[in-house]
Amino acid sequence: MSILIGLMRCVKNLKNKYMEDRELLEQISKKLSVLIATVFAKDAGKMTNIEGVEMLGRFGLTNQDVADILGTTKPTVEVLKSRIKKNKK
Repeated sequence: MSILIGLMRCVKNLKNKYMEDRELLEQISKKLSVLIATVFAKDAGKMTNIEGVEMLGRFGLTNQDVADILGTTKPTVEVLKSRIKKNKK
């Protein structure tokens, strides 16, 4: 019985550790998005939205993240990505 209790405690500790790691990764992700946005903002005046979408897309950001950084909407980013894909063919 004591082995089972010890095992249950171990599982609980692992679950808590997983949640802490997940929260840490989410915080890091948000901070990286802010850094990318800050660096990007310096060059944003020099490029079009389609160029911005193309460049930010290389970072693996979601359409919503790209939209937030560019100051536009998610549907606009989706349309621009579609145009980029169409033009590459």
